[in-house]
Amino acid sequence: MWETFWLFFSQVKIASSNEEMLRAAVEQFVDKTDKEIEEVAMLTLEGHQRAIMGAMTVDEIFKDRKKFSTKVFDIASTDLFNMGIQVR
Repeated sequence: MWETFWLFFSQVKIASSNEEMLRAAVEQFVDKTDKEIEEVAMLTLEGHQRAIMGAMTVDEIFKDRKKFSTKVFDIASTDLFNMGIQVR
């Protein structure tokens, strides 16, 4: 049932090696399909991406894509971690 998904060129999966994260994932997703889990992860990443885009100029995003990606990853990873989803 638990698959690895690719979102925004990020790989996400339910963290089964971390007991705390696994417990959080079970609480969040026990009755969800793989598609629903993928949607939650994607919506989380998209929301953080939009927030960061609002705080940067188009020029900054275009010229420093690595900075933009890092910011999205850092902020979204915390929320996804709390849901039991690991981002790679």
